[in-house]
Amino acid sequence: LKSVDLPNGVERVIMHKCKSLTTIDVPDGIELVYSNVLTSNNRFEKLIDLSECTSLITVNLPNSVKEIGESAFYNCVSLKNVSLPNELEIIGSGAFVGCSSLTDMEFPNSITEIHDSAFAETSLISIVLPENLTYLRFGAFVGCKNLSSVTFNCTALECIEYCVFGACNSLTTIVLPDGVRSLGELAFHHCTS
Repeated sequence: LKSVDLPNGVERVIMHKCKSLTTIDVPDGIELVYSNVLTSNNRFEKLIDLSECTSLITVNLPNSVKEIGESAFYNCVSLKNVSLPNELEIIGSGAFVGCSSLTDMEFPNSITEIHDSAFAETSLISIVLPENLTYLRFGAFVGCKNLSSVTFNCTALECIEYCVFGACNSLTTIVLPDGVRSLGELAFHHCTS
């Protein structure tokens, strides 16, 4: 199974460890992309699990997705293209951990929270953080060795937590937004450039 185009109305999809899947169009109506669907306590009935789909290259998410949950794309090592929906609010802990082929991400302005290690160990090169971002959690971009440029378009961000950009070896310049009142310990630890 290499490509899946699901019809609207499908509410729960488990593609966990589907090793040959390369492309999926997620149907409108899905509200959460989440790993460990079987243990999610039915918090959301309309969800999809795509973790450890190691050949997955492209994911098109509909505007109905409001949250990319914990470990949603964990270890999708071939993932290069993710279209984030315009209404997305939260990117959960470890959502893209280990997506080592992910070099680009356009964040919609609707995002308010990027959680712990959300993009840890990806290959992002340059990011523009959205204007409504209020929480940038622990290690959100830790280990992004190719990350060289970060632009803060956010006006509500007050705290950059512990080790957010730790081990981002290519990061050379960063200008923090005026509203930031707290910079966590080791926020730029091992940024050797």
